[in-house]
Amino acid sequence: YLQSFDFNEIKRVRTELGYKGKLVQLIGENAWNMAPGTDYDYLRKPEGLQEIASVADGIGPSLSQVLIDDNKDGIAEVTSLVADAKAAGLVVHPYTFRADRLPPFAATFAELIQLAAEKAGVDGVFTDQPDQALAALAR
Repeated sequence: YLQSFDFNEIKRVRTELGYKGKLVQLIGENAWNMAPGTDYDYLRKPEGLQEIASVADGIGPSLSQVLIDDNKDGIAEVTSLVADAKAAGLVVHPYTFRADRLPPFAATFAELIQLAAEKAGVDGVFTDQPDQALAALAR
């Protein structure tokens, strides 16, 4: 997988350079100012996801764009991003799952991985602890 936060670069790699491999559009936040010209708010919408699907195979959103605790009750809620991306034909690999930085709705790393896989329906994860992620998925 070749991935970039810059949507213009994803399009260039596919169309101008003719790259035939797997491309992933990483999804950040506009406030990060990491890819001028890339509007992440737009890319997370169904029409933006359709545009990504015209040149890429998947998205890599932040974990906080997939699982949230809007009610602050310690219960993970799934955003529509994964379902919307899959409806556009995209795979979803959120980042970054870390055992040392758990969100408030996950008591353990294994629970976080299982929430993402089973409740949110992600296709893969970016993690700093691949051994622990594999063990969690094996359960």
